[in-house]
Amino acid sequence: GLLVITTGTGGAIFVNGVSFFIMMLALMLIRPKLENLVTDKKRSSIINDVLEGWFYARKNNVLMIFLLSLAVVNFLGVALTVGIPFFVTRTLKLDINWYGTVIIGVNVGVILGGLLVSSLDIKRRGLVVCLTTIGVGAVIAFTFGFLHSIWFIVVGSAVTSALFSVSNILMPAWIQTAVTDEYRGRIFSIMNMISYSLTPIGLTLFGLLVDHFDASYVIAISG
Repeated sequence: GLLVITTGTGGAIFVNGVSFFIMMLALMLIRPKLENLVTDKKRSSIINDVLEGWFYARKNNVLMIFLLSLAVVNFLGVALTVGIPFFVTRTLKLDINWYGTVIIGVNVGVILGGLLVSSLDIKRRGLVVCLTTIGVGAVIAFTFGFLHSIWFIVVGSAVTSALFSVSNILMPAWIQTAVTDEYRGRIFSIMNMISYSLTPIGLTLFGLLVDHFDASYVIAISG
């Protein structure tokens, strides 16, 4: 966000590209301790593993609600990612620097959400907290279509990202404690499969929609 304001979008994209090489270097420096790895002698196909994880999840209503919520958020939530730049520049007719300001608000929200989770003793109320945060975030996204105020967008984006940050921390934390060792990896694989498959579909859909409709309505519909 700061780079968009200070160097423009080109400078921000360049620094973002360089950051991937830094991440690759960090990954190359990792040296796993092979003697600590436990190998499973039973070989099975990826499809069988996914099906086993899915049948396990179907027996747990709370787990199914988590997975369904994850699917909805990954599909509809990307409307904010696609729509906000167009909302700022086309709908509000503001300079792109204001988009940088919105991004700063988003990341402040992510940090505040993490701090909030670390300071609360949530225990068994995790599902209620997750669904409540997703619901409030949806309401905020819905109001984007009616309140054409840049400061509402900045603050609303910060609050929404803080709420989603809470859910994104609680969901895997709950799965770590609630799912047995045998199926934990399979459930996380299903979560990743949901994220990596629905996110690009959502980006494609909402990308097409903002080309033909006002971004504020597209965001409101996603909410």
